[in-house]
Amino acid sequence: MGYTCFELRFKARSPIFIGSRKIGFIQQTRRYIPGKTLWGAITSNVARKLIDEGVKYNPKVYEKVGKCIEGYVKNTYFFPEIIGQKKRNSKDTFNPSFTKEGLKYGQCSEREFESTFISSFVSTATLGSRNSAMDESLHETEYILNKVNCKTGVKQVYWKGYLFVKEDISGKCSVKNSEEFEEIELGYEGKSIKLLEALSEIRVGGDLRYGFGTLELCKNKVKKIEKGASVFNWDLENTDRLIFNNGCTNEESAVSGKNFEGNPIFGHLLLNTDEIGTYRGELEPLVGRIYDSKKGFGRRLDSNGVAFVPGTCFGDKINKIELDSCGLLKFSNLD
Repeated sequence: MGYTCFELRFKARSPIFIGSRKIGFIQQTRRYIPGKTLWGAITSNVARKLIDEGVKYNPKVYEKVGKCIEGYVKNTYFFPEIIGQKKRNSKDTFNPSFTKEGLKYGQCSEREFESTFISSFVSTATLGSRNSAMDESLHETEYILNKVNCKTGVKQVYWKGYLFVKEDISGKCSVKNSEEFEEIELGYEGKSIKLLEALSEIRVGGDLRYGFGTLELCKNKVKKIEKGASVFNWDLENTDRLIFNNGCTNEESAVSGKNFEGNPIFGHLLLNTDEIGTYRGELEPLVGRIYDSKKGFGRRLDSNGVAFVPGTCFGDKINKIELDSCGLLKFSNLD
């Protein structure tokens, strides 16, 4: 049995800060929610609610629940969306794309997107004895707004992405799948909760103590999608391995005699040096801090290698990709 696929939208209840690079004293935010960030939020909510249901607290609960979700409740990256910006009920999703004119988000240029969606706050540490600013402690932090000013007025920001659920009842942590999203259950040692309940409100990113990162699931906007449907303009070709096709084959490119520039990727795509061909985009190393059972939170460095950033477009050799754990993508047609 393959994965059951759902399109999700979260309503941004507060601004979001997803740490990226630092330039001088400016801490930049990513313009999307990475899959691993969302995986962490889902894992945290599911584990806590299972403990509330009677599962005995143990750090191992989080670890086992996280591994179960990583394999059987896969998610894509999530991108900002505005409803009714141009026409009533029209939906504009602002996922990145490297074009001939430069980096764009949806139909907006990078500059237009940042002036609409990005704001920042400035803070500094103080010296209590003198009630003055500490030297070299001034810093500015970017964040993505939860409401933006458009030509048609103030609009609510939503976050759009996809969730793929597969049944597994073989281990201590289980997933009971269903065609109806509200019936999907996650269990641990005989206790279970509804996935819908765990996703009703999640918190993602950094600076949560300042009220950032609160997302509310739009329950009435959850939509089941079938094989062949479009996921960020990639066709869902295979629901067993979660393979996506960009809509053009190598044979079609050969007939046209031109390099086909496909759709932008919707997550980090792990680098494969075999016959990559041409591309327009950027590469970055995927390095982060994760939990260590002996040292604590953020005490161990973890690396997934080097990857193409979301929005990268490829030539004719890259027409299939596969969704892996935590929203990462990998090549599927270079085997």
